Amino acid sequence: MKLILILALSMTALAAEWYCDNGITGDGGCEADGLKTYCCYFGDKPKDPFNTDRPVTTTSKDPFGNVNCGPPGGVVKCAPKDTQG
Repeated sequence: MKLILILALSMTALAAEWYCDNGITGDGGCEADGLKTYCCYFGDKPKDPFNTDRPVTTTSKDPFGNVNCGPPGGVVKCAPKDTQG
C-alpha cells in the first residue's frame, strides 16, 4: 500500500501543465464563453513565450481557423481571463 502511495505522489509531482502567453486574437469562441484566447504549450516547465500556467478549458482557433500558434508546439486554447487585466 505504501508503494502505491509513493508512486501516486511521484506521478503527481511530474505532471505537466499548460503554460500560456499573455493572450492572442482568436476566432471569438473563447470570448463567447466568457474566456480569453491564449497560445499555450503543454509541458513540465515554462518556456518563452509560454510563461504563465493557466487552467485551460478547450482548444480553440485563431481568426484564420488554425489551432496551432506561436513557436512549434503552441496550441490555441481558452482559459479564464487574467485578474490583472
